[in-house]
Amino acid sequence: MARRRVPAAQQAPKSLPRPGAGRITGCDLRALDCLRLPFRQDPFSRLRPPLCHEAMILSLELAAVSYHLDLDDWMDVGWTDV
Repeated sequence: MARRRVPAAQQAPKSLPRPGAGRITGCDLRALDCLRLPFRQDPFSRLRPPLCHEAMILSLELAAVSYHLDLDDWMDVGWTDV
């Protein structure tokens, strides 16, 4: 028995994103504690910010904004220097 395709207009709507959530990862764009961590020594004895998963996710969201230039999500949560 063949399945019928349901037209897009009749499909259940996608859930709306949370306010302050990134469009790609859904991360909280207000969570900046990961960017304020103390610097650590790298293997070459240089001080660098620690690499953490949360910072990489924020970086991904910010990189995506550079392509589609839709700053509304960032401006809504208080970013003014994007």
